[in-house]
Amino acid sequence: MMSRMHEEVLLDLQVRGHHPMVDKPFCVEQTLPDLYFEKERLAVYLDGEQVHEKRVEKDELLRGKLAKFYKVKVMSMTYKNYSEKGKKEIVERIVDELESKTK
Repeated sequence: MMSRMHEEVLLDLQVRGHHPMVDKPFCVEQTLPDLYFEKERLAVYLDGEQVHEKRVEKDELLRGKLAKFYKVKVMSMTYKNYSEKGKKEIVERIVDELESKTK
């Protein structure tokens, strides 16, 4: 189930012409990025602060393995609560990364 932040970021990215897979499974040790851009090999994790703070170390270890073994760029972004400003910042960071890969 997607949080509001996930839904809103996904919608904004789709409007801009970017269509990631959602909850793409990887078999490092089960990890599911919230968004995965296959062509750009970019995995994005959108972590609500209250959930992520309890498992930061484990999450970062799995994400490091994903980057190392699958040669995937990993972006981890933590947010406190949904806000329009926070969503825009996240979308801009993702779009900047995607566009830097096409240059």
